[in-house]
Amino acid sequence: MEERQFLDDIENDVVRNQPRLIFIHDGDKALFMPKNFSVFEYLDYSGWVRDSLKSYHELQLSDAAAIGSPSHVYDSKKLHRELQPQEEWKVYERNR
Repeated sequence: MEERQFLDDIENDVVRNQPRLIFIHDGDKALFMPKNFSVFEYLDYSGWVRDSLKSYHELQLSDAAAIGSPSHVYDSKKLHRELQPQEEWKVYERNR
């Protein structure tokens, strides 16, 4: 029951706040998680990614591209510098 409530809470947060970008940790070194635990794999396996991110598409970050819309550009090089370099992330952008 607590697990379902957790998944519902983060889905409600996405619906309520409609963030432009959502970052999901996709490695096995997430802070405060058991060794070898992948947050993304957990959310994907539970169906949360499929069900809760219907209004989003996954971004492929590369050092050569800027992501976002002309009115609000996200520099992927800056994103990579700000994220811990040894970590991996899945990034989703809200559909327009």
